[in-house]
Amino acid sequence: ESPATLYLQPSDGVDAKANQVGNIIAKCVTDARNLGNLRHDEGNPHSIADWIEANVVGKHGIHKKHLIVGDALTKAGINMLHAVGKGATHAPRMMVLEYLGAPEAKDSIALVGKGVTFDCGGLNVKPFGSMEMMHLDKMGAVAVINALRGVAELGLPVNIVATVGLVENAIGPTSYHPSTILRSLNGKTVEVTNTDAEGRLVLADMLTFVQQSANVTKKVTSIIDLATLTGAIVAALGDSRAGIFANNSMLLKGLMNAGSRVDEPLWPMPIGQEHREQMKGKLSDLTNCRTKREGGACTAAAFLQEFVGKDMKWAHLDIAGPAMEETEKAVSLTGAPGFGVQLLIDYFRNL
Repeated sequence: ESPATLYLQPSDGVDAKANQVGNIIAKCVTDARNLGNLRHDEGNPHSIADWIEANVVGKHGIHKKHLIVGDALTKAGINMLHAVGKGATHAPRMMVLEYLGAPEAKDSIALVGKGVTFDCGGLNVKPFGSMEMMHLDKMGAVAVINALRGVAELGLPVNIVATVGLVENAIGPTSYHPSTILRSLNGKTVEVTNTDAEGRLVLADMLTFVQQSANVTKKVTSIIDLATLTGAIVAALGDSRAGIFANNSMLLKGLMNAGSRVDEPLWPMPIGQEHREQMKGKLSDLTNCRTKREGGACTAAAFLQEFVGKDMKWAHLDIAGPAMEETEKAVSLTGAPGFGVQLLIDYFRNL
């Protein structure tokens, strides 16, 4: 039985346009929640990609620019994303979509979403009590796709490139191993010290791809990535707000203001030189995880920054707390809350 969807009908004193906007945004949030709640048997990389093809591609001016699957990822140099998902039954894949709402503009904003459809931790397997909610590790990608839908259906005058990496971090004969050294798409080598620090590997190759390799119409000049990346951000901020790391004050302010308006709050977090130093490798350029737990959200963001061009405006939203909190609240039932969809749509509405 399909989930019920509530649509608001205009009444006296209610602006019809506002009602239409509200229904569009509500539908996007509802779809994000429903996708998030899919367990690994239904919400795997293949089925999520099929859902995007059926419900997003070709709608409201959204075009598919790339779909790279399985071994084609390594042929394209996307080795880290491929490594994370190669041990699973369903092949890993990366999809790039484009929406041109401002064709006269010269540039675009990239949205990048982590879509780990289930994360058992890989060979560094998660213990009991830490794995049961890992079907929600795809919420970054789910938020990105549904925010893109909302922006396109609203016809907002912005250009967006949306990239999602859909993988399952599973244990199998071909799973990637701790101590493996991978060459990333931008050429830097990364030693895998923890297979459960997989999200940053997926994101890093996508960040490089949208900057250097994507066959898109408009040059990407800003990137916003969303990921349920670290437990450390939950330890720091709790489950009501996400952490934001940004290298541009205007981007930071715009996203924080959007979060405040829609009650999806963000809190600014630092990337210091000490965090960058801790991510340097001994036999490689970088390591994907350090042994100490302190400052884990900051070191993860420092790792990602290694894959962002020096002139690129960038914001990283670590949404592990509010995107994976399944407790029933006033604005959401038990299950995936769909955090980030309203925030992104509101940001683009107010550019």
